[in-house]
Amino acid sequence: MTRSIIKLSAVVLVMLIALTAVLPAGVSATVGADAPSGPAGYEPVASNNDFYLFANKQSGQFYLQHIKSGTCWYSNPEVREEDTTSAVFKMEQSSLLLINSYDATAKLLSKSNSEAMSVRKGGTTFKAIKNGFEITYNFTALDIKIPLQITLNDDGFTATVPVDKIEEESTLFGLSLLPYFGAGHPDDEGYMLLPDGSGSLMHFNNQRQSAADYRVAIYGRDALSSVVTKPQSEKKAALPVYGIKNSRGVALAIIEKGSAQAAVNAVPNYKNTPYATCYADFTLRGTDTVVLGENTARSQSYLMYQKDDIAIDGIQVSYRLVADGDADYNTMAELYRGYLTESYGLEYKQSADPALFLDFYGAVKKKKSILGIPFTVTQRLSRLSDISEIVDTLKAEEVEGVQLILQQWTREQLAKKADGKLSLIGSIGSLGELTALKDNVEALGGGLYPLAVYGSASKSGKGYSVYRDTLRNVSNMPAGDYAFKRNTLVKDNSVLKTFFLRVDAQNKILSKIVGRAEKYGLEGLYLPTPAVYTDYGKQTVARSASMQAMEELLNTTAKSATLTVEAPPQYALKATGLAVNLPMTSNGYTVTDQSVPFYQLAVSGLFTYCGDPINLAGDGRKMLLQSLETGSALHYSFITEDNTLVDGTELDCLYSADFDLWKDTVVENYKITKELFDVTLGGRITHHTYLADGVTCTTYENGAKVFVNYTRQDYEYEGRLIAAQGYIISEAEGR
Repeated sequence: MTRSIIKLSAVVLVMLIALTAVLPAGVSATVGADAPSGPAGYEPVASNNDFYLFANKQSGQFYLQHIKSGTCWYSNPEVREEDTTSAVFKMEQSSLLLINSYDATAKLLSKSNSEAMSVRKGGTTFKAIKNGFEITYNFTALDIKIPLQITLNDDGFTATVPVDKIEEESTLFGLSLLPYFGAGHPDDEGYMLLPDGSGSLMHFNNQRQSAADYRVAIYGRDALSSVVTKPQSEKKAALPVYGIKNSRGVALAIIEKGSAQAAVNAVPNYKNTPYATCYADFTLRGTDTVVLGENTARSQSYLMYQKDDIAIDGIQVSYRLVADGDADYNTMAELYRGYLTESYGLEYKQSADPALFLDFYGAVKKKKSILGIPFTVTQRLSRLSDISEIVDTLKAEEVEGVQLILQQWTREQLAKKADGKLSLIGSIGSLGELTALKDNVEALGGGLYPLAVYGSASKSGKGYSVYRDTLRNVSNMPAGDYAFKRNTLVKDNSVLKTFFLRVDAQNKILSKIVGRAEKYGLEGLYLPTPAVYTDYGKQTVARSASMQAMEELLNTTAKSATLTVEAPPQYALKATGLAVNLPMTSNGYTVTDQSVPFYQLAVSGLFTYCGDPINLAGDGRKMLLQSLETGSALHYSFITEDNTLVDGTELDCLYSADFDLWKDTVVENYKITKELFDVTLGGRITHHTYLADGVTCTTYENGAKVFVNYTRQDYEYEGRLIAAQGYIISEAEGR
C-alpha cells in the first residue's frame, strides 16, 4: 500500500464513500403524456404511477411531485436566493454533492461543492437513464469527475453514486450526498429523525444553532482510529437511516449501500443557513492521526491517509416518501420495517411467553497478596449449581421465559484470549452442571446463552495470533483498544491492549466454538456487538467489505445455534434470535430535542429484546418505565457469591449484583411485564407518541396501550390519572 504523510496543526476532516448503481425495476422510463410542465429551468424526465420527476439539466437540481396529492419534495430549498446566507453556504444550498479532497501537488486540503466548482464553471454533463437521469459533475480545478444518478422507484427515488465511474487526479477523501434535500424552512413545522441510540428528533427552529455539530457514524467509530484519551461512551447508530417530517409528509432515507462508511449529519436552522437539514456523508479513504511524543511538551500530530484506489461497494440512498401531513416517525418506522422484511426476510413472530434476561458472571482475575508477595488468582463469582437453584426459586414464583446469559465462564476468557475450546473454569462447576442448568432454564421456556469471544483478544491462542491475524491501521500498526485510567482518562499501559482480529480469523474461531458448543449440547450462544472495521494490512479491506463478511459469518453461525446479540446493527438482524442491551434512549445531544423508540418500533415482534441491566443502572425505576414504554423484557446482572469479591477487579461495576437482595424486586417487576404481556397478547408495538413532555403512550397491534409518566407530577389524560413516575396498562377497547 502506498501511503502519504501530511503534517497538521489542527485539521478536521469530514470523510465519505461512493456506491454502485442498482436501478429499480418495474418503473416507467418515460414521462406520461399528462405530465405537468415544470417551473422555469425544470423539465419532466421520468414518471411512474405515483410520481413525476423533474430536473434542471444544467445543475442536476430536481424535485418529485406526488401525482395524487400534488405534494412536492425538492433537492434544494425553493426560495434560497432570498436569504442572506454567506456566499459559501449559498453555493452549498444549491449543491447536490459536497466533497473533501487533497491535492498532493499543491499540498492542500479542500472542501468543495458541486454548484461553485462544477455547475458555475460549466462542468456538468446530463443524460437520461432508465427511470431517471445521470449528471456528472466535473470539479475542473481538482480534476475530479463524479456521476450522480437519480431514479424513480415505487416508493420515491434512489440516489446513487457509481463508484467505478469516479475519475480523480486529486485524492478524494469523502462525499456528502444531497445535503439540502427536504431542508426545513424557518416557517415550516416538523423535525429530522436521527439514528443515534434508539432514535432522536431535532425539531425545526429549535433555537439550538450554537450547539455542537451532529455527526454520528453508522455502526460507531472505526476502532482503528487512534485516540489519546478515553473516548466518550455513546449509544451507537445501529440502523442506517434518517428522516424528515414536515407539514406535507415524511421522507425516510435508507442507506442501502455504503452504510458501513457513512455518517449522518444534522444542522439546525440558522446554524449555517436559515434551513434545517440532515444528510449522509461517506468516507472514501481512511485517515489516521499519529501523535509523536504524546506525553511530552513537544508532541506533534501527523495525518496519515490511504492512497489506494477507492474500493467500496458503492453509495446508494433510497428515499421513501409519504404524502400525508399526519405521517410521523411512526410512519418512518413502518417504512423501515417493510424494508427489513423485504431485504432481510425477517418475519413477525408473536411471542408465546414473556421473557426475563439474567446475566451471571462465572469468575474474574484478581490480585491478592500473600506474605507481601503479589499473586493473580482466579476468583470464582458464581457456581453453576447455585445459578440453577436461583432458577428453581424463580420457577416457584411462577417466573417463566428466563433467558440466561453466562459470562466469564471459560479459561480463555479469563486469559484474555478468544474462545475456541470453550474450556469451562473448573471452580464454577462441571459440564454435567452446565447441562443441568441448560435443561432447567429450557423447562421454563427460556434458554442458556454462554458468551463466545471471537472478534478480539489480548493474547494469542490456539489457531490465531494477535500479531499475524490482527487488523492493521493506516500506519501499519496492529489495531486495538487500550484501557484508560479512570482518574485521568489517558491510556493505562499497565493493562494489556485488546487487538481486533480479521474476519477470516473470526470465522475459524467461531467454527471451533460452534463445534465445541454442539459437543456440550449447547444450542445457544451470546455474541458481543459484532463490529466492522477497516483493515490496512497487506490488502486493504474497507468497512463495507468487512461488514459483508461479518454478515455472512453471523448468518452461517445462526444456522447452528440460536444467537443472542448485543445491540444488533442492521447487518446482524437476520442472524439475531434474541437481542440484549438495546438503547432505550438517544444520546441526548444538545442539538436534538427528544428521544423516540424508533429502533423498537422497527423491530418489535421480529425478536425478543431487552435494555441494559436494571440493577446496575443509577435509576432502576426509570429503567423499568423505559422497558414498559419500549416493550422491552427486563434484564439483570448477578453473581452468586458475595458482592465484595469484585472489588479491585475489572468487574467492580457489579457493585449491586447480589441476587438475594434483588429477588423480590425481580419477581415484582416480572409480574408487571407479565401483566403487560397478557394485555397485549405478546403482540408488537405499532405506535408511540408523547402526550406531554415526559409522558408517553405506546400502542400495540391489538389496541392495548401503555401510558408512562416520567415526571414527578401526576398527569391526567382523557380521564385517566397517570401517577408521577408511574404507568397505566390499558386493555384494548371492547375486551
